Amino acid sequence: LAPRRPGEPWAVEAMISLRNGTVDGLALKALQTITGVEGTVRLTEHALDIEALSGTILGSRWTVNGTLAPLAHPSIELFLQSRAALESLSGLVPAMKEAWRVVGLADIRVVVRGPLQPTPRFDYLIHADIRDATLSNPKLKAPITGVSGRVEYDAIERRLVISHLESRLLDQPMAVNGTVRLAAPVDVTLAIDGTLPIEVLTGWLPPEGPIQDIGGLAVLDVDLHGPLNAIS
Repeated sequence: LAPRRPGEPWAVEAMISLRNGTVDGLALKALQTITGVEGTVRLTEHALDIEALSGTILGSRWTVNGTLAPLAHPSIELFLQSRAALESLSGLVPAMKEAWRVVGLADIRVVVRGPLQPTPRFDYLIHADIRDATLSNPKLKAPITGVSGRVEYDAIERRLVISHLESRLLDQPMAVNGTVRLAAPVDVTLAIDGTLPIEVLTGWLPPEGPIQDIGGLAVLDVDLHGPLNAIS
């Protein structure tokens, strides 16, 4: 701490080392408790700079660096990254977890920025490289395997961008590209290419319907455009 001229703030510089910390609270309820927090931060009279900080969130190790500007105009700008387990992260989207089980890893990078006052309002960009994941659904006769590709979500635009998301279903290839705008109504621009083994859809047949079993291969070249309530 170094005094300046009378009436002016003191100059402050501190290095803080954290070991085996935990973070929890109502705002982090969906993330449960962050454990094993360790790293270093530098504090001045102007900002809190996170030089290297890591912690375990939902079973995966995350690292973060960035700046918390705590004085006249409090705001944050953070960069987070992890090689995360998708099965744990799917719990953040209850509708997804109820319908699908996803197993695999993704290299995830997140940029978060925004003001803390008068009301916290954050913009964020999520970039995920999915690596050999598996999707399964109780009604799907076989799991979707080898799911690999790139997915980005821009919170400002509320837009999900899918870049050549490849997978295999009963050893038949499938690829999806395009964008989904998560507004009201949801708007899509998607291209689906590949070969669909029709038998895997048997679980969606009405139990009392006239058709009890289906089979064969369908070669798909499908373009979907427009809002989901009036798609073409």
